[in-house]
Amino acid sequence: GKVVGAHRTAPPNKTRCPAGSLCRERLPTPSRSDSMSDSGAEEQREVITRITITDTATRTEGGKSFTVYITEIESEVLVNGVLTETSQWSVGRRYSAIVELDKRLAAMEIETAKLPPKKFGNSLSSSVVEGRKKALQKYWEHLLAEHAEAVNGDLLEFFQRDS
Repeated sequence: GKVVGAHRTAPPNKTRCPAGSLCRERLPTPSRSDSMSDSGAEEQREVITRITITDTATRTEGGKSFTVYITEIESEVLVNGVLTETSQWSVGRRYSAIVELDKRLAAMEIETAKLPPKKFGNSLSSSVVEGRKKALQKYWEHLLAEHAEAVNGDLLEFFQRDS
């Protein structure tokens, strides 16, 4: 499959942002002065700026029903540190997929907000779905506020536009 927006020119930054700072405000600076090199190489990065859970939907696959969290993602595309475009798209993701992402981030020593337990009564009940929806919104907000630089590539991959 094609990878959209995975423009990584350096390995992901695994440093933590100081509490209260907005890492996503830090734009990459071109390595050269104002004049471009003869090759005209440009550094292009897509940076997620907002994640909002807008809705939920129940889907059935292989005889099993599950909830999908409809999530709207907003990003900015920067070329040599200059904003060139903004983008917005929506995808649906299962709670189990979000739990797997959380495990990957934990393995990278990224401190995340606590997710509700995966098995919690009837996972299709409106109270469980609503509780998870609120917790997930806090989860995404925490990740972007505290670890935007470190997790951006992983989030772009996780929220790949559905083709």
